[in-house]
Amino acid sequence: MCPVAVAEIIIICFYMAAPFSPAGIPGNAGFALDNGVVNYAPVLVGAIILFAGVWWVVSAKNWFTGPEIPSAAEVEAELAAD
Repeated sequence: MCPVAVAEIIIICFYMAAPFSPAGIPGNAGFALDNGVVNYAPVLVGAIILFAGVWWVVSAKNWFTGPEIPSAAEVEAELAAD
């Protein structure tokens, strides 16, 4: 993938997760969780990443082996058969 595209995706994700108003930033005047300008996307993304990480450590790393990669001989035999 193009590094420029990766950078653009990271920037857009950060931009979309930022609060819409200074009142949505903790520590600023007027901040309250129920003021209607707090963006909960970073909280949800963090929770999903935490859940996936815990799931990987507890369960998935013990059984997930990844995709089965065929040998070159198998691929050549399959291509020759076509």
